[in-house]
Amino acid sequence: MNPTIMIMINDLVSQICQFGGKPYYVGGYVRDLLMGLPTKDIDIVITNITQSDLEKALFPFKPKYCGAVFGVYKIENYDIALPRLEVSRGIGHTDFHISIHKDISLNDDLGRRDFSINAMAMDILTEEIIDPYQGQKDLKNKIIRQLNTKSIEEDYLRGLRAIQFSSRLNFIIEEKTVENILKYRYLLPSISAERVQLELNKLLLSNNLSLGFSYLEKTHLMEDLYPHLHSLYTSNQSYYRKLLDTISHSEKDIELRLSLLFNPLHMTTNHHQHNICSTESLHIIENKLKDFKYSNKIISSVLTLISDPILDGTNFVIKKTLGHYGLTMTKRMLLFYYYTSVLSCYNELNYTLSSLYSELERVINSNEPNTLSDLAVNGSDLICLGLSGKDIGITLNYLLDCVLESPELNTKETLFKLAKTHTRN
Repeated sequence: MNPTIMIMINDLVSQICQFGGKPYYVGGYVRDLLMGLPTKDIDIVITNITQSDLEKALFPFKPKYCGAVFGVYKIENYDIALPRLEVSRGIGHTDFHISIHKDISLNDDLGRRDFSINAMAMDILTEEIIDPYQGQKDLKNKIIRQLNTKSIEEDYLRGLRAIQFSSRLNFIIEEKTVENILKYRYLLPSISAERVQLELNKLLLSNNLSLGFSYLEKTHLMEDLYPHLHSLYTSNQSYYRKLLDTISHSEKDIELRLSLLFNPLHMTTNHHQHNICSTESLHIIENKLKDFKYSNKIISSVLTLISDPILDGTNFVIKKTLGHYGLTMTKRMLLFYYYTSVLSCYNELNYTLSSLYSELERVINSNEPNTLSDLAVNGSDLICLGLSGKDIGITLNYLLDCVLESPELNTKETLFKLAKTHTRN
């Protein structure tokens, strides 16, 4: 942990102890600590202290109060709270009655959590692990286990969390937990699309999509979430496995992985052909991404990758793509091209990923013209040649293609000659 953060934590703990409180790390932070994994967000529960005394203890650290319902105080990336109980009042992620009180035990607070591996605490002062639900045993055996038989029913989001945890941590899901995810599948619509997207993104950005997606199939959630992949699973399991393996090995970029996941190539009977996307397919993909409440930026990026893919890695194509889309999108398009090539080709590839990146770097360092504004002539020059209307744009784009192919042509005299020849034809 960062030395500066450690000093702050020591000061924070000292303040809390002065008011009689007992601080514990809880939840995912303890899980990741025991697994030796890095973690960004840290949850701390303080027992044996009133809310008013907790606020006095935290006052020097200028906490941000994150809502009266949960009683959480935020200091940088630390969430600090009193122990609480949550009693389900119906169906839904937020349909709980919350009780916050200094007399609620740490074990009771841990008991409201989703899985045994997330229901552990660590005494900050002594570093003792408090583990009433055998989380350490399940960590050792790489098992995700619901805390009780009502866990999934009370909050179906936990079903999706179990699946994304399995994919991220390479853990199996205990059979009773799987059975309940299937049994209460009808509760999926009770979860907001935003929360569903958040969990699915964690699944999609994991290193082992095959494991997580096997649970989506086993629980029939694939039919609800990704029906086109369910169809692929039932019709061509060899290609389906290759797709998930390819995505798992691709860069952890959500726009790239969504594009690979929804690539219309999977909808065709011939998986060796290149990406051909109909307007109808684009509408289906766009609507599906909107259903998951993805941002307009992500949707636009995914649709661009799918509808306007680069078809080879030549110097000309890379320069044209760079000039039109910019560096970030060009890198993503090269990755999409490479991984779709992997999917559609069972023989030797025309380009390696390193060769594509090397060519892109060469293009960037060469400072060769790649946009209309880089041309030695402009629209006004073409008007002087007698061109007008849409002919100006058509001719400029023709001249750009000529210059992309042969940069030495980018002189006013040469481009005038090319323009005159082009307009005569």
